Amino acid sequence: MGLCKCARKRMTNLFCFEHHVNVCEDCLVHDHSKCVIKSYLNWLEDSDYDPNCPLCQRPLVDGECARLACYHVFHWTCLNRHAGQLPANTAPAGYKCPTCAQGIFPKSNLATPVADALRKQLETVEWGQTGLNAHPSDDSNFSATGAAALNEGVSTPNSYVRESQRETTISFDPKRSPGAEILPERDTLRRTGDAQHGRRDNFIPGIDSDTSEVKYRRKPFGEWISRLIRAYVPRPSANDAKAGMRRLFIAVLVILVMLLTFGVFMTSVNRSTTYEDALPELEKIDANPIRIEGGSRDQ
Repeated sequence: MGLCKCARKRMTNLFCFEHHVNVCEDCLVHDHSKCVIKSYLNWLEDSDYDPNCPLCQRPLVDGECARLACYHVFHWTCLNRHAGQLPANTAPAGYKCPTCAQGIFPKSNLATPVADALRKQLETVEWGQTGLNAHPSDDSNFSATGAAALNEGVSTPNSYVRESQRETTISFDPKRSPGAEILPERDTLRRTGDAQHGRRDNFIPGIDSDTSEVKYRRKPFGEWISRLIRAYVPRPSANDAKAGMRRLFIAVLVILVMLLTFGVFMTSVNRSTTYEDALPELEKIDANPIRIEGGSRDQ
């Protein structure tokens, strides 16, 4: 993208290969009508260009030129001769650019300075007038034919689509509520999916089944461990073959931790009991004097 140097200062991607400047379409028509114009990216990839007419291989500056909507430029006389060689019954789509094979006639909804200038040149020749007048007439004929087909029920693609839509509308029963039909399907899908994965409503019997009578009652230690395991271990499903082994591993791990805790507790209790049992003997030793050869001394 670049900024055109004209007074309009428009951003444009068009680049003049001869003058090495960005040009907008207004400048393209008035000041660069015989220059080779392509995108700026094309110029960055390859800056070489041919200043001759692709049809006659003579310099473009030698005569009047016509620029197509694809921005390829030709001598107007060469382009007119090229189009005149085609059969008289050639459709407008059959007139194509000799370089890129795009249509010569600009689209009816294309409103650019280049397209307007091209239309003015095409209106000066017979084949150009025929091609320009064919587009709106074809569109109007097509619209009239389509409307008649829809009203009369003629078997055309458009009428087939409309008839299909009408049949679909007629087959709909207005007495049935859409919500009444959709909601049961959603409930069925939800129940089916939960049953397949084994987690319907995420229900955990040990946690969610408490009633108001036993909710605040003190629970035994074993039930607390069971609730803890069920809360943190995912429930097994039909598609999970390792769920049973996982639950067994967690249970064994909890049991080992409990045994280790119990062992540490019993060891500390035994040590304190041994010390209390040995304390009277130590007091007796302290109470009796210690006799040493050569005298006696109390401690």
